[in-house]
Amino acid sequence: YFVLSASFQDYIRPIFPNFVNVMGSTIKYKDDVAQELLFNCYEEGKVQLLKNENVQEIDTLYTDSFSDFELAKMAKEIIIVNNNLLIKCKTHQEFAAYFNK
Repeated sequence: YFVLSASFQDYIRPIFPNFVNVMGSTIKYKDDVAQELLFNCYEEGKVQLLKNENVQEIDTLYTDSFSDFELAKMAKEIIIVNNNLLIKCKTHQEFAAYFNK
């Protein structure tokens, strides 16, 4: 299982069990103070991380953002999370249409 987020990896890692691979944006610290953004896990950054893990296809993608369009192109099943609704998309084109893109 993978969780990819634009949020900072250090902040979200503790939320998930150890068997889940959590990847997110990373920060460089100096003396416990954030200095710079090392990696922005946003849009293509998420695809890059998965490909680094030799993941070429996603079984099920859960997302709430069109910024995950490149991930949607890799997914067999796409589920858009919109408040309490789960919207299933059969293709990345259907995903794009939902967001009117």
